[in-house]
Amino acid sequence: MHLQKPKMVWGMLLLVLVGQVWIPRCHSGKITEITPGEGKQNNSLQMISEDGLDVPEIASKSPAGHPEREPDISGNETKVLGGSRENVEDDSKPQQGTLPTETQPMTSIAEDNFSYIFSRLSAMDAAIHRLNVQFHGMDIKFSQLSQSVTKLRTKLNDNEDTITNLSEMNIRNMKQIGQLEGCMKGRRFSRKCYLLFLQFESYPTAQQLCQSRGGNLAMPTDQQEYAALAQYIHDALFPSNWPVWIGINDQRSEGMYLYENGHRVSFFNWYKDHLVSQPNGSARENCISVSSDDGKWWDNDCSRRMYYVCEY
Repeated sequence: MHLQKPKMVWGMLLLVLVGQVWIPRCHSGKITEITPGEGKQNNSLQMISEDGLDVPEIASKSPAGHPEREPDISGNETKVLGGSRENVEDDSKPQQGTLPTETQPMTSIAEDNFSYIFSRLSAMDAAIHRLNVQFHGMDIKFSQLSQSVTKLRTKLNDNEDTITNLSEMNIRNMKQIGQLEGCMKGRRFSRKCYLLFLQFESYPTAQQLCQSRGGNLAMPTDQQEYAALAQYIHDALFPSNWPVWIGINDQRSEGMYLYENGHRVSFFNWYKDHLVSQPNGSARENCISVSSDDGKWWDNDCSRRMYYVCEY
C-alpha cells in the first residue's frame, strides 16, 4: 500500500504538468519551444511515471527565474530565452511581399539589349539625317553647277559663232588682200592679175595656197593670155630655167585636160623635139608645168614640188 501511494501521487502530478503544457498550445494553435531545462524535467517525469512512482505536486506556476509562457496574440510562437520574449513566425506560413528573382537577370539583359539596339538605331538615324543634309547640299551645288555649265555652253556657242564669223571675215579679207597683192606685186593683163611665188610646193598644195589668197593657179583661156603669162614668168626667172605650175591637169580623165574651174582647155603649147615629145607620162604624169625660158608645156607628176603662179 505504501508503495502504491507514491505511484498514484506521481501519476497525478504528471497529468497536471502535461495538461499545463499542452492546453495553452491547443488554444494558441502553435508549437512552443521547450527550453533545455524543461526538456530534462519532462524526461525525468516520464521516466518516473514509467517506473510507477508518485511525483510530488508541483505548483502550476513557472519556477522562479522563468516567466510564464503566454501565447502571442498575433498567432506567432512565444520564445523565452534568457528571461526575454521573442516572436517567431511560423515557418510553415509563406512570407508575403517577396517574389521569385530568377527572371530578374534575364529581364535586365533583355532591357540592356533593347537599349543598345535603340541607341544604335538612333545613331544610324542621326547618320542618315546627316547624309540627307549633305546630299541636299550636293544637289544644290550640282544644280548650280549645271546652270553654270549651261551658261558656259551658251557663251561657248556664241563664241563659236563669233569665231566662225571672224574666220569668214578673215578669209574674205585674205582673199581681198591676196587680190590686191597679186595686182600690186604681180602683172596685170586685161581683167586678170598674175603673181609668181618662188616657193617649192606640190600641185595640190599650190592650188590651195592660191585659193586662200582669193585666186587659183593661172588659167590662160587663150593664146594671147598665155603669151602675156609666159612673158611674165620669163622675165621673173631670167636667166634661169625653172618649171612652174599652172592650173591645167587631166586628173579626171587621161588625155582630157581641164582648167581648175572645170572648163576644157581650148589650145596647147606642148614641148616638141626629135628626142622628146610631150605629153609622155600617161597616167603617171597628170599636171602641167611650163618652162620659164621658152614657155613650153610639160606633163609632170602632181606630187613634184616646184614654183607656182596664181591668178586673181
